[in-house]
This record gives sequence, C-alpha cells and structure tokens, in this order.
Amino acid sequence: MTLHNPVPGFNFLPAYQAPGLPWVTSGTASNTAPTRFDFPFVTKSVIVANNAAVGSLLRIGYTAAGIAGTNYFLLDGKQIVELPVRVKEIYLQGDAGSIAFGLHANLSFIESRQMLPLSGSGVSLSGSYYWTGV
Repeated sequence: MTLHNPVPGFNFLPAYQAPGLPWVTSGTASNTAPTRFDFPFVTKSVIVANNAAVGSLLRIGYTAAGIAGTNYFLLDGKQIVELPVRVKEIYLQGDAGSIAFGLHANLSFIESRQMLPLSGSGVSLSGSYYWTGV
C-alpha cells in the first residue's frame, strides 16, 4: 500500500513563520559569468554582503537572464543587504571585476521543487501572474 502524504507547498505559511535553517557561503564572483547558488529549500530571506572595497559593485539577480540583462541590482562595496524573498536560487556577478562576497540564506522547510518558476514571461499559473522583471 502506497501512502501519498501531502507535503507543505510554496504558500504554506507556517513554514515561513518558524525559525529558518542557516545556509552560508562566501567566495569571489567574477565579472565574466554569473555564479549560481541553488538552495535545497525555498528561502525565507537572503543576506548578501559585498566584502570588496567601496566602489566595487556586485550584481545580484534571481535568474540567469535577469543578471545577464538589466534585471538585477547593484550592491556597493562594504555594504550588506537583506532580501525578504522566497527563492530557490540566486545569481551573483562582479560588475567590473572580481568581487569578494558573503551569502547567508534563511531557509524554510519547503522543498525547492515546490518553488514557482521565475520566468518573467507573465504566464498565468492557477490565476497568479509572474512578475515580469526577472
């Protein structure tokens, strides 16, 4: 007999109210190609630190197309930003050189496969529309 126990989905609010699991890394993001970070669970929030000198810009984006195009934002050197976002991946890239960074994700217990795709295409899924800026 097979049990088909339900698993919490993307909009399961208690998963985002409970304390999160920490996920931490650091390194260097080059300016030639974005560095992709895949999270094992959907995030509750993400903290990015640009550890380079002031004036050294770090690109932060949510899709490969976004960071390669114009749908990213810049974080100046010696700055930290906390992003209260639900994502399963994030992309970092140096804007004009290699940038030292720190990355901390606060993870929910929602499996990353439950995450909605960030396509930017505006496609409707269950009556919801995706943001076109990714």
